[in-house]
Amino acid sequence: MHLETPIATRISRTVVAAVGIGISLSIGIFLASDFRQAIKAEKQRYQSAAYAFAAAASDAVAAGNTRDMFEVLRGVRELTDIVYVAARDAQGTVLAEMGTGARIVSARSGMFDSILSTTVEVEAEVRKAGQVIGSISMQAEVKGLQERYLTAFLQSAAIGAVLVALTAMFAKLQVSRLVRPLRSLAEEFLDIGQRSDLTRRLEKQRDDEVGVLVDAFNDMFGHIDDRDRQLKRHRETLEETVEQRTLELRLAKDEADAANQAKSAFLATMSHEIRTPMNGMMVMAEMLAAAPLAPRHQRYAQIVTRSGKNLLHIMNDILDFSKIESGKIELESIEFSLDAVIEDVACLFAERAREKNLSLAVYVGPRVPVRVVGDPVRLTQIVSNLVNNGLKFTETGGVTISVEMEQISGNIDITVQDTGIGIGPEHVGRIFTRFSQADATITRKFGGTGLGLSISKQLTELMGGSIMVESTIGSGSKFIVSVALEAVGVADGFAVSRPVTVLLRDGDAVSRHALTRALTDRGVSVADNAPTPDAIMLRAGEDLSDISGRIEAPIILVRSFAATTSPLPDGQSPVLDLSLPLSRKMFDKLCRALEQKNLKGLQAGPENSERTGAPDLQHLKVLAVDDVAVNREVLSEALRTFNIDCDLAESGAEAVDAATKKNYDIIFMDCSMPDMDGFEATRNIRVIESELDRQPCPIVALTGHVMGREGAQWKAAGMSGYLAKPFNMAQLIQVFQECRVLVEDGGSTETCTTTGSALEADPLLSSDSLEMFANIYAATGTDVRGKVFALFRSNAIGAYETAAAEVRSDGESATRLIHALKSNCSSAGAARATALCQVIETALSAGDSVKEDLLNGLGQVLRETLEAMDQMEGHAGEAQSA
Repeated sequence: MHLETPIATRISRTVVAAVGIGISLSIGIFLASDFRQAIKAEKQRYQSAAYAFAAAASDAVAAGNTRDMFEVLRGVRELTDIVYVAARDAQGTVLAEMGTGARIVSARSGMFDSILSTTVEVEAEVRKAGQVIGSISMQAEVKGLQERYLTAFLQSAAIGAVLVALTAMFAKLQVSRLVRPLRSLAEEFLDIGQRSDLTRRLEKQRDDEVGVLVDAFNDMFGHIDDRDRQLKRHRETLEETVEQRTLELRLAKDEADAANQAKSAFLATMSHEIRTPMNGMMVMAEMLAAAPLAPRHQRYAQIVTRSGKNLLHIMNDILDFSKIESGKIELESIEFSLDAVIEDVACLFAERAREKNLSLAVYVGPRVPVRVVGDPVRLTQIVSNLVNNGLKFTETGGVTISVEMEQISGNIDITVQDTGIGIGPEHVGRIFTRFSQADATITRKFGGTGLGLSISKQLTELMGGSIMVESTIGSGSKFIVSVALEAVGVADGFAVSRPVTVLLRDGDAVSRHALTRALTDRGVSVADNAPTPDAIMLRAGEDLSDISGRIEAPIILVRSFAATTSPLPDGQSPVLDLSLPLSRKMFDKLCRALEQKNLKGLQAGPENSERTGAPDLQHLKVLAVDDVAVNREVLSEALRTFNIDCDLAESGAEAVDAATKKNYDIIFMDCSMPDMDGFEATRNIRVIESELDRQPCPIVALTGHVMGREGAQWKAAGMSGYLAKPFNMAQLIQVFQECRVLVEDGGSTETCTTTGSALEADPLLSSDSLEMFANIYAATGTDVRGKVFALFRSNAIGAYETAAAEVRSDGESATRLIHALKSNCSSAGAARATALCQVIETALSAGDSVKEDLLNGLGQVLRETLEAMDQMEGHAGEAQSA
């Protein structure tokens, strides 16, 4: 085995180098030190001689006798190494000198300088009577001394070289003997490596470090040998193992596919089977709740409706999650309004927030695009789940929905922040897990499936976005959804061009913060107190006594959804009555009106619009097809709300026959029917329409299947749309609009519609008030109803005539008088008159003109109400006399 530089050689070199360096340093230091001591002794000897000559030459130097000085200096001849001597006076002038003449002066005094120098110089002062009168300097050659020490150094170096050589020989022999086991071990390793023989074991000869290496390598070879044998056995059985595992995986995959198909079929069947009876229950409960029932029975109907909606929400969560899990959700990419999405969510949850006495605030940043491209339905679902979650876990305060655009990335950030119970840091990581909540007490106390946040997270990620949560126990939670939406409409970013100050009085921290941010974004200054504000924005029910009478500024009344308007102090009337939350468009209009000092000209936005009744669609020819009698009855009753008398068919064959004989405007077709289902019936109808050269009739799939194979089969069958069971009236109207059988009128029909609704829907006398009067009479025997009716009879017509005259003349007290009349009507239980007063008051607050027929209608309703009161009092008197 050839090694480039063996270990033995390197160790020997190290030993020899160490010994050589040690000997050289020892000899060198010793000779240098000895030579320096010898030089020092010579210098002391010459110094003593210089002192002697100085003492002898003191008289000659004092007298300046050169001849005597030379006599003294000749004495240096006795000292053979002296090469120069001189006598000087006190000023350093040479008086006499002897020697070589050329004098070398050196100031070197170090160890190496002493060794290298060949001369020694000394000097002694010449004194006379204790005073220095001159000096004697001497210089001697020590070259002989150097030669002697140089010879000694060479002899020592030769001896040292011999010692180093002997050491090298000894080291080589000893190191070779010590390294021999390692060399032998290396040769064996090399041989094992060349032969690849791991079964071979090394022989241990001693219990030292080499022996430890031998044991370690023998153990390692044993492990490697065992591993190789196992690998060999594995290779021999690998093909068989792979085949077996492949078979197992194939069987597992088949079982998983079968289970998944069974799950999908089960969910589809469950969807249909549960939604079919729920359809009847929900529609009938909704219609029952809207009917003029006794308060207790109406409350029962409302509870049934609310419970049904909660059950439907849970079902939708489970089905949505199943669709996400199976990858069957496809996102749309259409243009839509972000403001509309947020307003829809706010309107959806406004009533629930009001029931829990919570605030629901909305803030849309000025840089947020007006229109974007994305999936509005899924984005609405995400925000709705977060708002629902916030309202569920909040007892005081409220929920704020904020929309802003990131300055760098351009992403849209939708933040839903609540003031609820909060989430502990140990639970934050699991709240997005399906069927999971923070802890078991949450489910027991607040309910829910634990799917809302999981669905929101997965939908957000499908959109390429992210969702984050920040929460503190007791302080609430903040959910931030960040998605990249393509902007197609840039916001105008309105800002006032002159200083505008609004005095804001709102004790609700949630809505106050949102109002302040929105006004500040538009350049409006918001203050708690200001001497001359441009307007006072007052929350309904807030105290204004500390500033009432001091500040002459228009009052903008803001109130939560469906909250009643509280009267203002000193008989003041608000210029505007706005319902929270306000939209971005409404804020722009409000700030523009503040800038122009024309609040009365501000038109009421959607926040002040009253609900409208169902449209009259009695001209439509409609066919309802369903094999279940209950479903046919439900659909028939729902359509009768729109004054539609529909034809009914209980099978697909009957539907085809009816469509052949009559050209319908719209057909509602149940999909799951025996013999001929709705899909086949639709295909047959399309063929008949083509043969008869008819315009295709809109056919709406009426189905409980919202997922699975039938979830999109209606498209392939040629249907125009679908209505999922259970449905409500709003969804039915939407279907009419999508099928273009109901076109929204662009004209201003709000007042007439509302008036008609109030005249027809609201009873003359409130059943709640009548029941309250009866309860008081039964408990105390006091006829409160008679007293209230008597007061109302004496004041109602006069108050109406005064208010109507003020309204017709556009007087300043019109709003106040109508409001007072509304309060009297409400106290007396005159429900229909109260509703009409509300319509007139809303129009006046918005600056709209009130139509004459509306005022006349109010007078007519008041007279009918008085007649109803008289009849009721008459019947009561007859009952008492009997």
